[in-house]
Amino acid sequence: MRIGLILPRGVFVAQNTWMAEFMDHHHESFRPWMIPSCGLLTIAALTPGEAEFDYVDEQVEDVDFDQPYDIVALSGMTQQASRAYAIAKEFRRRGVYTVMGGAHATVVPEEVLEHFDTVMVGEAEGAWEAFIRDYLAGAPHRRYRNDSLESIDLLGSPAPRYDLLGERFFANGRGYKMMPVQTTRGCPRDCEFCSVPQVYGKAFRKKSIEQVLRDVRAAQAAAPDQLVLFADDNMFIHRRFSHELLEALIPLKIRYMAQSDIGIAEDERLLKLMYQSGCVMVLVGLESLSPKALQQVDGYKARMLKRYRECVQRIQDHGMIVLGAFIVGLDHDDSSVFERIGDFVRATQVTPQITIATPLPRTAMTARLEAEGRLPAGNYWDRCTYYDAIHEPAGLSASELERGVAALHWELFSSSVVAQRRGHMRRVLRGLGKRYQAESLQPAAALP
Repeated sequence: MRIGLILPRGVFVAQNTWMAEFMDHHHESFRPWMIPSCGLLTIAALTPGEAEFDYVDEQVEDVDFDQPYDIVALSGMTQQASRAYAIAKEFRRRGVYTVMGGAHATVVPEEVLEHFDTVMVGEAEGAWEAFIRDYLAGAPHRRYRNDSLESIDLLGSPAPRYDLLGERFFANGRGYKMMPVQTTRGCPRDCEFCSVPQVYGKAFRKKSIEQVLRDVRAAQAAAPDQLVLFADDNMFIHRRFSHELLEALIPLKIRYMAQSDIGIAEDERLLKLMYQSGCVMVLVGLESLSPKALQQVDGYKARMLKRYRECVQRIQDHGMIVLGAFIVGLDHDDSSVFERIGDFVRATQVTPQITIATPLPRTAMTARLEAEGRLPAGNYWDRCTYYDAIHEPAGLSASELERGVAALHWELFSSSVVAQRRGHMRRVLRGLGKRYQAESLQPAAALP
């Protein structure tokens, strides 16, 4: 049995011509995250019996529709959906059996079934193996899903098949920049814009420390020089587990990036262990600098807003770049939102990630906007790029929003402002190295 694992290309910018121009000028230094699909590599590991796999990522190479696949399995986010449907149509025309899973398939399975033979709803463990058995018996079902988003025991999850990634995915600096490793699933936070609860549930589930070390070693074996990305949406919620995991990572001498909420700044031991274990950058969802906007998005962050600067500095002082994620275009935003973010970034030397509020399918934000009659009619999936305005917030027009986001990127990623951020972190690291040496602590690897 031969299976094609295909990650369809997405749309980076659909209609925001100002942002498209910025992307054209900063193609190499400001590329959207480029990582392999953990989901596709995991279903390869889950497949019972013998099978031959081809892993294809359209961001790196074209799909060869003439390959003699028995099954093609696709995964993707909403912005990749239209391309996924086109790929499925071509393979179905050639008699190949098509399956789609992942975030988009989980939240709108009825739509996906209009284009695919089978849809995987929710996490793959258990469902994928059942599909393969049914397929080999000649009776595959149209839909497979686990009864609960929170029922999967991650202790039985295998290591993704990183070995399926060939050298072409890392060559010439145009391929993958990081290797993803997942340690947990689910997030108890209740952010209005987020689809994680719909995909993974709110219960925080984790792999064992031994599993995580196994997965890290497998990722390193496939791509020794790549930064590891811990792809958990909020990695450090369970503090005791986090402390134990980070201590276990120290001997591996890896360099990695993680994602978390601002609350990590309150845990001094955690910050030290993050640095010692090789964390060079942490994405922190700051979301907004407006109390009213944050209250609508997430009450916890609204309570933490007055301490944002202090918390960012505390994380930086432990040798880690803070990638501060901001969302613009929330209903309490007006044209002053861009100046506020610019001032905060320059004052804190945080590296910004600035995106437009995007109503993804089945999120609380989308339900609210639908009830208010503020979403476009029909399918708008190609515009779910996070840089295109799908709806108009209360205080800004769509064009003001798109133009403002682009202008802020031009300003905050200019060579002079980037040089200031790098200089700031170099000074922090010099002082930190001396402090850790005095405390007889092993510092992490150098920043990239």
